[in-house]
This record gives sequence, structure tokens and C-alpha cells, in this order.
Amino acid sequence: MTRYFFDMHNGTGDLIDDEGLDLPDVDAARTQAVESIRAVLSAEVLEGALDLTGYLQVREGQTDVLAIPYAEALALTLPDG
Repeated sequence: MTRYFFDMHNGTGDLIDDEGLDLPDVDAARTQAVESIRAVLSAEVLEGALDLTGYLQVREGQTDVLAIPYAEALALTLPDG
């Protein structure tokens, strides 16, 4: 297992993960990252807002391994016009 850290960066600031999670591989870290983004966005929607400009940085120790924009965690369908 590898310990991955998930740092959130969005319009309200940066939230640096000091604990991390032990996961089997980078694919599992990506899955966790997308689930975390969706949880943040769900909370925003319940407050009546949605900010897709943020991103989640995944680190292995001090090494960046993934950066996932919030917008990539959703399939967004908007009305025409």
C-alpha cells in the first residue's frame, strides 16, 4: 500500500491533507479523488452554488502524481440557449 494525500484547491482557498490514505495504487487514488470532488460539489449545490474552477492535487509524499480539475469529476448537461 502507498499513502496518498489529497489537497483541495478552490475559490475558498487551499485545504492541505496532512493525514492521507493508504491505497493500493494510483488508480485507486484517482477514484478516491473523484469521489472527494463530488462530495465537495454536492455540498456546494445544497448551498445553491457550484464552483467548477477548483482542482484536487494528489500527492505521494511530497511528489505530485495527479491533478484533477473539479469539472472533470462531472458529466454536465446544460439546457440549450
